[in-house]
Amino acid sequence: MRPKPPSSANTPRANTPTPTTPGSNRARPDAQAPSLHQPPLGSPTQYPVRPDQRPGSHSEGGAEPSRLDISDLPSAEPQTSVGFSSYLLNRALLRNMQPADDDGFRFVVGRKFVDVKDVGTVHVEFDADLGAYRVTDLYKKLPPGPALYKNAGEATWSPTHQVGAHPPLKRLHSADDEIAAPVKQPAASRPAIQTEAAIPPLPPAGFHGAPTHLSAWTDHQIRQFYGLHDQDILRFRIEAQTSGTRPEWARPLNSGNPRDELLGDSLRWLYPTMTHGERVVLLRSYNLSPNQHRQLRNDLIDNPRALPQWVEQHRLRTLDANAPTRFDPFHQEIEPLLLPLRNGTSQLRGLFDLDETVSREFLDAFLAKLGYLRNGNDCLYRTDIPGLFRADERTPFEFYNDARMLPRLKHPRGATTEKPISATVSLKLVKEYAGRGTDAPDPEYLRYNNQKNKYPGKKPGEPDNDSDSSDNDWSDSSEVELDSERNYETIRHKQNFIFAYVIDTRKMEVVLREENIFLNGSAEKQGAWFPEDDHEALISTSKRGIGSERIWLLDSTLTRAAKINDVAQQADYYSRMDIEEQTHSGAYNRHRYDALIEAVAQAGKPILKLDSGKQWFANDIVWPE
Repeated sequence: MRPKPPSSANTPRANTPTPTTPGSNRARPDAQAPSLHQPPLGSPTQYPVRPDQRPGSHSEGGAEPSRLDISDLPSAEPQTSVGFSSYLLNRALLRNMQPADDDGFRFVVGRKFVDVKDVGTVHVEFDADLGAYRVTDLYKKLPPGPALYKNAGEATWSPTHQVGAHPPLKRLHSADDEIAAPVKQPAASRPAIQTEAAIPPLPPAGFHGAPTHLSAWTDHQIRQFYGLHDQDILRFRIEAQTSGTRPEWARPLNSGNPRDELLGDSLRWLYPTMTHGERVVLLRSYNLSPNQHRQLRNDLIDNPRALPQWVEQHRLRTLDANAPTRFDPFHQEIEPLLLPLRNGTSQLRGLFDLDETVSREFLDAFLAKLGYLRNGNDCLYRTDIPGLFRADERTPFEFYNDARMLPRLKHPRGATTEKPISATVSLKLVKEYAGRGTDAPDPEYLRYNNQKNKYPGKKPGEPDNDSDSSDNDWSDSSEVELDSERNYETIRHKQNFIFAYVIDTRKMEVVLREENIFLNGSAEKQGAWFPEDDHEALISTSKRGIGSERIWLLDSTLTRAAKINDVAQQADYYSRMDIEEQTHSGAYNRHRYDALIEAVAQAGKPILKLDSGKQWFANDIVWPE
C-alpha cells in the first residue's frame, strides 16, 4: 500500500545544573578557566606523570641546559585579601588522590597539590618572581594566595617559613628558561593504569576505583554528554580523577533514552574496566522494563557508587520461571501499549529497541504469554488476528473464478514463513487507499489482465516487449499455473477505482509491522522486510493463495461486507462479465456491486456490519456465524 514518510520527534535535552566551586555552596561565576597544556586525550600522561615527563625535566629530550646556577628561593610572600579557606579543596576530591611524595607533592593530571598542616589540601603553582610555591585557585577564580614552605621531616607544608623548617626548594637558572626543580616521585605512589579484562557475567556492583577510562574521553564527548562549557572540562577531569566517579554537579543531559544514559554514564563510572559491549550484556541480564531503566538511572545519579539492591532482586525474580510476579513490570508497562500501537491510536515515546534491553530468553517467555510466536525468519507473528483490510484493483469475480487471492506481484520475502500479502489493520487507511475515485489503481498493476498473467501486457499502440523479466514470481505454485503469454493487449488499463476487502485471517500467520519494530527490531536489521506504510501487516500465504471463502467485499460506504463467493453467486455468468467489463473500461459502477451485497443480505446470508460512527481496526472485527 502507499508508502508514507517516517515521522520522528525530537526530545529536548534537560538543562545542565550550575556547577559549584569545590568546598563552597555558592554558584560559580562565569569565567574563563586557565589554559591547560595537556597531552592528547587518551594518552597515558593524562594520569600522574613520571619524573621524566614533568615540566622542567630535560631527560625526555636528552638536552642539558647550557648553564645552571643554584640559589635559595626568597621567603617573602605578598599579602592577599582572600581568606585562606577559600582555596581549600573539597574533601570529596581527596578521596582517591595519591598520598604526598617525599617532597610533599600530590599529583592529578599533571597538577600539583599539597597538604597544609592542620588546614587542608590546596593547589599550588611555582611563582618565579617570588621564588616559592604559592596557593592558587585551581579554576583561576581567585588571585594567588600565600607562599608555602615544606615542613622539615614531614610531607606537609605551612604558610610561613618557620625555624627548623625544610630548606626552601631550589630553583634552576638556565640560560634558556626558568623552571621549577624536578621532584622525584616514588614509583610506588604512581597509580597503575588498569587494563580491560574479561569480566564475570554478573560482576559485583560497587565502586571499582579511579576511572582509568576517563583519559579516553575527548573534550567533545564530555561537552556533549554533560553539556559543559570549555572552562568546566578541566574541573570535570580533575574532580573525576580524584573522586573516582562523576562529579555531583556534572549531571548527564537527559537524552530521553535512559538505557543509553546508563551505558554511557552511570555504568561506565561504576564498572570502568568493562567495555561498552560488556556493559550492554550486563544491563540486559537484569531484564529491566523501560520505567525501571529510568528508575535505575535516577538512583545511580543520586548514588553513583553501587547498584541499588532492588536491581539484583528483580534479576533473580526474572530468572525464576515459576515466579508469579516475573513479568509484572512488563505486563504493566508494555502490554497496554501494544493494541494502540498496532492501531496507530498512540505513539511510543521514550521506548527504544525493547529486544536489545533484556535477555532473549526472558523476552521470548514474556512474548509467548502475550500470544506471539516466532517464525523461521525470526519475526514475531500471531494467529489470533480476526481480520485485516486490503485495497486491491482486482475485482471480486476474478478471485471467485480462481477460487483464491494470489500475492500481488513481487513483495520481498523475509518476514513471513511463506510468500507475503500485505494488508492493513485500519479501515480508515483502506478508505484512503480505495476512496471514491480519489485514488486510482497503480498503472503497473493494470498491465496484467488477471492475477495469473506471468508477464505484463501492452496498451494498444505500444511496441512489443520481449523482455524475460516478470513481476509475478508465483510460478513455483504447485496448484496455480501461470499464463506465459507475452505482448497481449491490456483490457483494464482504464479502470479508475479500487475495491476494499476484509480478509478473514483467523488461524493464519500474521506478521504485524509496528509490533515487530518495537518488540523485535533486530529482525529488520538482519534483513526482514516490512511494508513502508504505517500499520501494515503481512499475511503468510501458501502456494494455494488465500482461499476465496476468506475474502469479503466491502460496499461503497464501507459499512457492510459480504463473502465474494456469495456476491458472485447473486449474478449469473453473463451478468458478472458485463459488470467486470464496465469496471475495466473505466466506468464508475460501484453501485452494481453494492446491489449484489444487498441481494446477499436479502437472501439471509452472512453480512459483516461496520458501524459508520466508529473507527474500525483488525481486533474489532467479529465475524457473523
